[in-house]
Amino acid sequence: MFRLVFLPLILVLTSLSARADFVITSGAAQHINGFLTLSATLNLGLGNDASEAINSGIPLLIAVQIRLYKKRNYVWDQQLAQWRINREISFHALSGRYIVRSLTQEKFDSFETLSEAATAAGRLSLHWDTSALELTAKHKYDLSLRVFPDFEALPAPLRLAAYLTPTWHLGSDWERWHLGFPQAEAVRW
Repeated sequence: MFRLVFLPLILVLTSLSARADFVITSGAAQHINGFLTLSATLNLGLGNDASEAINSGIPLLIAVQIRLYKKRNYVWDQQLAQWRINREISFHALSGRYIVRSLTQEKFDSFETLSEAATAAGRLSLHWDTSALELTAKHKYDLSLRVFPDFEALPAPLRLAAYLTPTWHLGSDWERWHLGFPQAEAVRW
């Protein structure tokens, strides 16, 4: 009986000690001439388990999920589009440097420290052609964003541990902000 009462308490206290989280610290979005521009800053607190995995040569895939909503007054908002951006942080043992790859944009950078790599992976500046969505300034739109580690990209033995261990649950909450339309310049005839 004693073990059954205190075992959950011990598990909670040990999981809180080394936990870090992903946090969206800032973001802005604008729609200009049929293109959606998103700028966001993410604080990728990796925690001990994720940092140890990267330092051991296991790449960590970080997924950024983005949704565009059309605001409505009396019913739930209509989701118009969804995008996913993948960034990978890995350690290159031969050079001793950390690599951040943007899998969506097919580019990479290298850094001396894991902290520098996580900071770089957390800077987003993205552009999408949204002309097919026919967004207009007369409607209101919101953009939602969240970031999380993609456990499915981990090797199978580590994947199970990531799902079961609270220190791996680093994902952010959904953050939502208004999509801005800059004032259109007057058309001169």
